Amino acid sequence: KKRTNCYYNRNRNYETNFLCTRRSFEEFQKTLTRSNDVFATFKQEMNKMSKTIKKLEKENLTWKGKHEQTSKSMFTMAEELRNSKNRNEKLEKLCRLCSWKTKTVASRLLI
Repeated sequence: KKRTNCYYNRNRNYETNFLCTRRSFEEFQKTLTRSNDVFATFKQEMNKMSKTIKKLEKENLTWKGKHEQTSKSMFTMAEELRNSKNRNEKLEKLCRLCSWKTKTVASRLLI
């Protein structure tokens, strides 16, 4: 009878341990499943972010190219403006000279 009680108690302890272990294992599986879901979501978000970064890098290159073109155009226009001002100044000097000569010749003719 003592042996039977001993086996019975031992069997109960095993069952209790088994149930605890089973619950722990089930909780572990749930946690692992949640972890896998989080990882999968993270991976999807990283892929989306990767695509967005590639798109933005292409856009950045496009804007850099446009900026370089605009800078070159502005430099060219500044050079043309400088040249135009120089030509304008030379023409004004020529006009003054011609005007002066015309006045001089006219005054000599009238004398």
